[in-house]
Amino acid sequence: MAGVRINWLIDSTKLTKSKDKLKKFSTYIDNNLTRIVDYRARKVKGLVFTSNLAESTVESLINQRCKGQQHMRWSREGLDPILQLRAKIHTNDWNDKWKSVVLNSVQ
Repeated sequence: MAGVRINWLIDSTKLTKSKDKLKKFSTYIDNNLTRIVDYRARKVKGLVFTSNLAESTVESLINQRCKGQQHMRWSREGLDPILQLRAKIHTNDWNDKWKSVVLNSVQ
């Protein structure tokens, strides 16, 4: 189901290791076909087709805390509560959500 090209690659590959990897990739595609985004179709329909907005938002939330402190290292556990708070503030959910975020980060 993954497609003619990948099947051609599998058939034409001589190395067993490469053939196994291609078969795994083909299986992955088949198993996740409904989740794979058709970016060309989304663009034609005028729908959002990139993650640039989400990535730039995350980048800005992180930079607000860490800007000017390039050498500072944050653990995932340390940075996550701060990012959760900043995300809530920027999405105007602060008044509804602040207690759950703050109380969860303290526990």
